[in-house]
Amino acid sequence: MKNSWKSCLALWLSAAAALGAAIPARGEIRYGLRLGWTSGQLRAVQDEGGFTVDKFAEGGVALGLTANLRLTPFLALQPEILYFQKGGGYNVGVPVDVPGVTVGVKDVRNLNYLEIPLLLKLSIPLRGIFRPTFLIGPSVGWNLSGNLDSRIAVNVPGYEFIFWESRNMKSELNDFELSAVIGGGFDLDLRRGTLSVDSRFYFGLKTNGFKVVVPASKFAQLGFPPAPDLAYDLDMYNYVWSLSVGFLF
Repeated sequence: MKNSWKSCLALWLSAAAALGAAIPARGEIRYGLRLGWTSGQLRAVQDEGGFTVDKFAEGGVALGLTANLRLTPFLALQPEILYFQKGGGYNVGVPVDVPGVTVGVKDVRNLNYLEIPLLLKLSIPLRGIFRPTFLIGPSVGWNLSGNLDSRIAVNVPGYEFIFWESRNMKSELNDFELSAVIGGGFDLDLRRGTLSVDSRFYFGLKTNGFKVVVPASKFAQLGFPPAPDLAYDLDMYNYVWSLSVGFLF
């Protein structure tokens, strides 16, 4: 993990150099703004081994600056700098060796990144102002912050006890994260600029190591004898779908 950020930056800079070398000396450069919505999910790489895990998506925002560097009439390089929210949630059924007792954990992880995509954009020529587009390329995310909200439900015959926890989990995240991006949409050439709408998928290429924990203190509060914490490690990828609108001046 110590060298993961170096590998991410090396790949990103190599792609930037290779594509940047193709930019014509007089290539058109345009700048603009982008605003969008994200839907993030966490995808585990291993089975749950006694734990049952039901994953669900969490929504967020993506906003920032975009640029368009024309390489050919139909091909462009599109770098961006975005505030980008990832994460997701899951309901976990925790195995407990106490007759009649069940434990369920609902974890929601809200992760904030400075995301820097470097995309190759293909525009399909049509008559009029409408042009379908296709996007592909790498993206590097810098971990800004992360927060975990947990709801722990302990069920005993006839009763349910709910405990809430919230904590900062930035230290559990990779400092830098490399993603592969693919998507498409359309451009509308307007009098004052270009309106760009696209849908993208961000596939994280390195897992973050998360831990599902039920502290033994929760059981002590209910009168059960002391026991070790219930914990399970989940190595998960960040997968994000985004829908965004940009405007190039």
